Formats: sequence, C-alpha cells, structure tokens
Amino acid sequence: MTSLIRMNPEKIHTGGQLSRKAKVVTQPTATKRAIAKPTVTPSTAKRCLLSFNDVTVYRQRTTPVLNHVSFNVYAGDKTALIGYSGQGKTTILECIAKTIVPYSGNVIFDETIEGRTSCEHWQKIPLIDQGLTSLLSYYTVLQNVAFPHILAGEHKDDAELMAEECLNQVSLRSDKWDRYPKQISGGERQRVIIARSIACHGKLLIADEPFSALDANNAFGILDILQNLKVAVLLVTHQIDFALAFCNKLLLLDAGHINDITHIKPRIQGMSVRDRSNYKKLVEIAHSAKPR
Repeated sequence: MTSLIRMNPEKIHTGGQLSRKAKVVTQPTATKRAIAKPTVTPSTAKRCLLSFNDVTVYRQRTTPVLNHVSFNVYAGDKTALIGYSGQGKTTILECIAKTIVPYSGNVIFDETIEGRTSCEHWQKIPLIDQGLTSLLSYYTVLQNVAFPHILAGEHKDDAELMAEECLNQVSLRSDKWDRYPKQISGGERQRVIIARSIACHGKLLIADEPFSALDANNAFGILDILQNLKVAVLLVTHQIDFALAFCNKLLLLDAGHINDITHIKPRIQGMSVRDRSNYKKLVEIAHSAKPR
C-alpha cells in the first residue's frame, strides 16, 4: 500500500520486505515532561482520527524541531498544515508514520487507523506525494493501483475491478489504464496516485505538496477530486491559496510551534509562503491575531 515512507520499487519487484524499523532520534538527557492526555473537544460530534498531544522532537541535542505541538484531525475535515521549508512539516509526517519517536508527548490514532504492525499502520494512512515518482515504472496504470492489493493477497480480478472503480472516481479515461507512467502526463500520474490512495479505504489521507509539480489547471482539477473525497485529508503545503480554497482548518508551523490561523482567512487571501517575506508577514499576522 502507499505509505508515508516511499516504497523502493526495485525492492518490491524482487520480493524485498516492505517493513521499516522506526529510527529513534537521539534526545537530550533532561527530564521528560509528563505525557499529556488526549485533547477532548466536547463541542464536536466528529470522531478524532489523529491527535498530537504536546509533542516535542529534537534533531540536534539542544534545538527542538517540534516544540510542544498539539492539534487534532477529525473525521471528514480538510486540514492544512502550512509552513516554510525547515519548520517541521516533514517531522510531523515522520511522527505520523512512526519512523521517529517523540522526545515527549504522544501521537494517538483512532482504532480504524492504528495498525498492529508497522506495515499495517502504513497501509491505513495513504499518501499523495509531491514527486510523482512513487508509481512503478514497469507496471501499467491499472496494475499500479491494483498491485498493493494483489500483494496483500487479494485475487487479481477483484483487485483490478476495484482499481477500475478508483480510476473512474478520479476521472482518468479508460484508454489511459493500459499505459505506463512515462506515457501519461504529470496531472494524470497524480490522479493515478490519488486513485491508489483511495483504494486503501483509509479514514485519513495525507497529501504532501500534491500540487507542486502541476500547472494551475491540473492543480485545481486535483483540488476538486480531493474536495469530493469522503475522508479526512491532512494537506501539507506551502501554497496558501490552495489551502484557503480546500481546507476548513488552517494550521501554521513556525519554528516548531503550531498556530491555528483559521480565523484570519480573510487577511491572508492570495498569500504564498514560498516567498520568505510573505511567510514572515503571515507569522506576524498570526501572532497579532492571537487572543490576549
């Protein structure tokens, strides 16, 4: 299945194992903070699928990449995680993938997502990545979507029937299904990646910069597809315009801290954090809008 850790196609092709071991990040020797209890939000009836509770992660021995980060992702929500490069977005994804262990705090998953093994866990959190390179070059479009299910033991005919349904859902024409990834456009490859993610039947989908390799027309086409999915989506992006158009919740990562900036949507229309000056302006707006 698609996972937060990109699979090595050659390793898969030769029968290599899919599982990875979590890497434990060297942490300072200071006394750990007590692990926080899961955040409870009585005002909403939505099911909490993912909860970060006071999570701190160090890359160096003295500087935290994530500094007491807390947020929730609820069933059906479209949540944006916005930030300039180096602010901790990838580290959050690694915590979700269980490939690093937080120094303090915890990451809690709904039982519909939590797997008993690392491989099962990854299978339940499909990833739409930004590189368009996670498709297997020696498999056709249809085979790429069906392959993880065949690998998991499903009958080939059943897996391909399911793959056809998912490809129809992302509006990829059937005359493209027998082509190889290099024979279709970047926008079409991104649709195949989304179809493969949909096929996982997960409750939570991670989209890591899904528009970065696409032109505007293709990007908005992909945005429409994501908008219509009946699952929760965590969109990791630099592009605030897409986040504003797509998400009902906006989270800003700044120097390892999380700020909920949903309430300042009208003040940040059209802004992009790819420009560092705009990013600084966004951080200033977010801090100035905090309740006193």
